[in-house]
Amino acid sequence: VDPKNRRKLWNIIKKFKLNKTIIISTHYMQEADNLSDKIGILNQGNLRCFESPEYLKEKCCHGYKLVVRKSKNFNEIVFKNIIELFDENYLIEANNQNEISFYINSSSNDIYEFLKNIEDNNVYIGYESYSISSPNLDEVFLRMGKLENENKNISNYLQTDIENHEISKIFNSEMVKISGVRLLLQQTLALLKKKFRISIRRYLLTLTTLFLPLIIQIIATCLIPTKTNLVNNNSNELSYSGQLKLDIENYGNFRMPYHIVNGSYSDIPLRSLVKKFYTPENRPNVQLVELKSNNITNFIQNERKKDLNNLINDLFMAIKFNITNWDSFQATLFYSSMAFHSSATILNEFSNLLLTFLSKDIKKSIITTNAPLKSNSSLYRGNDLLEFLACLDIVPGSILNTIISLIVSFLIAVNTINVSREFSSGSKKLQYMSRTNFLTYWSCNYVFDILFFVLIYLGVVTSMKIIDAIRNDVLIESAVLASQSNIFYLILLLIFSSISSCTLSYIWSFFFKTEIIAFITLFIMLSSVVVLDMLCSFLQLFINSDPYERNNELFDFLGAVKNFFLFIFPNITVKRGLYFLKIRNNSYCMEFSNRLLATDYNMSASGLSFQQPGVGSMILIFFSQFIVGNLLIFALEIKDRIKWSFFDKAPQVNQVDPLILKDISKKYGLKKRFVLKEINITVKNSECFGILGTNGAGKTTLLKTIVGELKPSSGTLIVNGIDTNKNFLNMPNDLGYCPQFSYLPEFLKVYECFEMFADLKGIDSIYKNFISNELVKIFKLEIYRNVCTKDLSEGNKRKLSTAIAFLGNPKLVVLDEPTTGMDPSTKAYFWNLIKKSQNFGITSVISSHSLEECEKLCSSLSILKDSSLEFFGTFESLRKNYGKGFSLVVKCQRQNQPSNDVEVLEDFLLKKIPYSTIK
Repeated sequence: VDPKNRRKLWNIIKKFKLNKTIIISTHYMQEADNLSDKIGILNQGNLRCFESPEYLKEKCCHGYKLVVRKSKNFNEIVFKNIIELFDENYLIEANNQNEISFYINSSSNDIYEFLKNIEDNNVYIGYESYSISSPNLDEVFLRMGKLENENKNISNYLQTDIENHEISKIFNSEMVKISGVRLLLQQTLALLKKKFRISIRRYLLTLTTLFLPLIIQIIATCLIPTKTNLVNNNSNELSYSGQLKLDIENYGNFRMPYHIVNGSYSDIPLRSLVKKFYTPENRPNVQLVELKSNNITNFIQNERKKDLNNLINDLFMAIKFNITNWDSFQATLFYSSMAFHSSATILNEFSNLLLTFLSKDIKKSIITTNAPLKSNSSLYRGNDLLEFLACLDIVPGSILNTIISLIVSFLIAVNTINVSREFSSGSKKLQYMSRTNFLTYWSCNYVFDILFFVLIYLGVVTSMKIIDAIRNDVLIESAVLASQSNIFYLILLLIFSSISSCTLSYIWSFFFKTEIIAFITLFIMLSSVVVLDMLCSFLQLFINSDPYERNNELFDFLGAVKNFFLFIFPNITVKRGLYFLKIRNNSYCMEFSNRLLATDYNMSASGLSFQQPGVGSMILIFFSQFIVGNLLIFALEIKDRIKWSFFDKAPQVNQVDPLILKDISKKYGLKKRFVLKEINITVKNSECFGILGTNGAGKTTLLKTIVGELKPSSGTLIVNGIDTNKNFLNMPNDLGYCPQFSYLPEFLKVYECFEMFADLKGIDSIYKNFISNELVKIFKLEIYRNVCTKDLSEGNKRKLSTAIAFLGNPKLVVLDEPTTGMDPSTKAYFWNLIKKSQNFGITSVISSHSLEECEKLCSSLSILKDSSLEFFGTFESLRKNYGKGFSLVVKCQRQNQPSNDVEVLEDFLLKKIPYSTIK
């Protein structure tokens, strides 16, 4: 929160404070001092103190704090001699290149004389400016930490004055940076270790990804029904499907009504004949029911109304006889529409009844078999459609193909999770700023993910082969894919599919801010495409089965849709490749598909042929998807970096300074609203430059533009002598960055982050022990050494981000509100770190809401207001141009009874300080 809004919040809390108890937690000591009547300080779970702010200041503080900004002619010896005249026991807090700060214990009466003496002797001292402040709660906090360490015999752990030998360790100029092939190999190893460690930490996700496809494949291969492989183990003959013996016993036990019409020819013993024919010995499953009524239909309908079971499992057939003489024998045969073959069966049954009547031998019978003709060249109206479904890439003939394509869909979708997490958290951007280019980053992702895919696919194929060997049934679908002639091509197909699968998952990660949404949307899309591909094949089959009613335009459109799916989605390419393996040795299937679906399958194509149904054509498509996909990744990577005025002539600027911004502007949104407007800043070498502004003023956008995360809409940006407009492929080099929100890899431990970023920045591996142990201690992260960054507090994330920014002694460090969330001790520690870094030639750019922070750290600063640069200069010029004199803050003691003490104090101050105003 910026100072203006912070004051408003304080006033709101004070306004509602009366007759209420308010408990607040904060790192901001001025906030605690301003709002609190009692303050408690916690240290590692223990309450160190609980008193009023005034009492704590009196007991724990050293006295007044004097901060003097040095000039080029500053004489430190003369200055210390003058201080010793007033306080021999003064305490130096920090002594940096640009300023010195210390505590003095002079009484209030001596302060005026002391300050007058300093001003009178400025000619001999040579300072630019000074400031003095009374004791504050920051000093109390620091003192408490120091006493805690003394009690525990911990030396230098929380001390605020960083010793020179520790600084030399952090900014060691002898820390060798490698380049060339060694750097590439070191970065590659670091990124692969990162991927491995993240996979181990996210073990639930890793185990699910590894074993869920295997489990699904095992269950599917075990439960897939027999006779799904009508291609019959790659033989050149189709099985003869659809044949059925028309026997009344096929229907089990059922009742069969019959009726003999009154007046039938009495010389024919019809009733006796029927009863002799339908005996338990001859027709054990049929129970005759003689009806007196002539209307058999009404009887069956009434029976079905009584019980629905009579519709499904009973009353399949009925007969009505009408014989008037020997020359006229009539019978009406009834059949059930629920039983597909009942019409032909009752006709065969009546034929057997006539044979018995004529031959007078009940043992004689007529056997009728329903046997559809095998396919001829016509295929008109799909006479043998069910038989040929196995020759098409659709269910039920391709159940296993469909399951494997869904497994591939799952793996592609789940592979987006870790990459999307790095993209949304900003971790990828931070790695890019550490001398890593996108080519190295994506290559390492490919290597690791492809190996993981291959491991899963080998498990899937192995399980399929084992279960197929156990079942030993050539009529199941897996028998084709796991056959000796196809197993090699199956493995090859799946391995090459992993390349384009990774490409699609990487592309998808650019478009979603959360990895779960990315996973769900991609899996739904890929699964839907599998269903749509089968639907297109079904529609093509029905359209082309009738040569007289063929819709060629719709047929061609569906073919184009299938080809689009084939070339865009790797899971469909895998599905098509599995289908090719299934039919490649079966000329009947290829001939059928060529005639019915207008394909162009070559009967003599080999397994790796580029002619379909060779899988070489699918491998070629995988490589096409890989190349086109990576071109798209390249475009997505540089879209925010490239400026379309790239070929415009850039203005001439001085490239000696580490950071130069010339007429930088940035627009956002559809309305192209200015977030930055014609910003001109030059930051000199070894300078700490501050950027101030209210919330939404554009500070973070400006810093993101400096580090290359965003590309300016116009203007020239030069970082470390390199024009970023001419170098859009890589982030600015030799640069450290601490973002406003953590960009740290969430599943790495603290020491692993130090190691990884040291490797990425090219620090020689001989310093590995120093980086993972000594630097962790120096940056006060020793107790969190084995803690994952996602479990760190915001303040500790800031410490780690700042430490990584300074790692490798970069020329320019950009810090976006670096001390937000830090306690006063840590904040003072890092303030001194930043100030000391200037002695080693490091230039720092800081954005902050804290004027105090910028005053302590920055030799020059700027203020952003409404997207424009409101001020640029030193703190002294800021005071002269915008200051309105001194600010006096008086804190009154709490009164239990109503009092007018505040009004009396206001009157006193107005009399003693003329021309002053009460805020």
